[in-house]
Amino acid sequence: MITNDFNINFSQGYFIKFLKEQKTNQFKNKILNVCNQHNVLNGYCFGFSNLYLQSVAKNKEKQFIDAFNNIPSDILSINHHRNSPENKEALITKAKKKADFENLSSLVINTQTFNINDAFIVRLKKSIKTITKSKNTHGEITFKEHLNTIIEILINKNIHNKTFSLDERKLYIKTLQEIHIIANELYRHALPNKKSFLFFKNKKNNPLENKSVHFKEIIQKIKDNCKIKNGEFTNQDIGKILTYSCLYYNTSIHQNWLEQNDIFSELRSNKELSFYRMQLSDFLNDEFIPNQERYYLILSQKHACAATITKQINGKYEYTFFDPNQGIKYFNNKKDFDHFIYNFTKENADYYNFIKSEKGDDYSIQFLDLGKPSFPRKLIHKKISMPDTQTLPPLEGTLV
Repeated sequence: MITNDFNINFSQGYFIKFLKEQKTNQFKNKILNVCNQHNVLNGYCFGFSNLYLQSVAKNKEKQFIDAFNNIPSDILSINHHRNSPENKEALITKAKKKADFENLSSLVINTQTFNINDAFIVRLKKSIKTITKSKNTHGEITFKEHLNTIIEILINKNIHNKTFSLDERKLYIKTLQEIHIIANELYRHALPNKKSFLFFKNKKNNPLENKSVHFKEIIQKIKDNCKIKNGEFTNQDIGKILTYSCLYYNTSIHQNWLEQNDIFSELRSNKELSFYRMQLSDFLNDEFIPNQERYYLILSQKHACAATITKQINGKYEYTFFDPNQGIKYFNNKKDFDHFIYNFTKENADYYNFIKSEKGDDYSIQFLDLGKPSFPRKLIHKKISMPDTQTLPPLEGTLV
């Protein structure tokens, strides 16, 4: 049995530093991109918390922990062993650890892969094709609504955020531009022939609005609101930003992400997977966390961690809490488990941006329940549908 301590000495800061020091790592850029995302649902903490839950569900928790604990800082630097025959065994061991780490990292990357084919961006493309290939007024209006909604969200909830300094906004724009492959796809589809693209079919009742003209207005609107003085936005830059907005705020993408992961397909019941927000004290009460196997992702605006309740061979239940920045804790009774989670939330409220309740010494938390049992009937009213432009809180600060 692993000791009841945070024993994964592998913080995000160390992880990023470690990756940046490597020069021949094939997956470095991909995993760094995951780490640098400002979106909790696409970040380091969410990816590794999810991977931890999968390892528990598949009885591979020990392998998961060993993979982290056995990563030396020079794991990918094996050249200095090649000329030393006496170090052959060490070289083989290191190569195996390197392979294990790359496999683990590949899994993390895969957990962050969104199924674009069934997502908002495809519906947007279909709207565009409807406009260019038919006279479907509904499709034209749908596209305009989609586009305007994206712009409004982009400005009001992301870049035009007073908590961001000018330098942070520049960095955010630079991050958005890294997803150029998807962005270029949207940009290519979003610029059909000028003559074929009209938002409205009825020329008598509605003024003709050429897409390219509207696009220029959008560009200017973003420029005015972003207030980024250095450098010029190009149409392609805006296309990239629009794409990122699609990826972050669309409900179906989150749903598709959930569908793709083994743990979700294996454990979910027929009910719709949903995010819930409630008081921490309610979350920890006996009725809400029964003595049955449960898997939770606990979220804040800046962080994600995981908790599990699993039944052991002896019939007793074990409680675990995983924080990607600190490690894992084990508990054999619910009282200690509750006490720890409360203290963890309280101690990290500012750092991870857990929201303190207005009354009393309590906190409001958001979480995703992945267990089989249905929620108690009295808590159904607390259900929050999958994140959309109304329910998802704006991002603040930098992902921890």
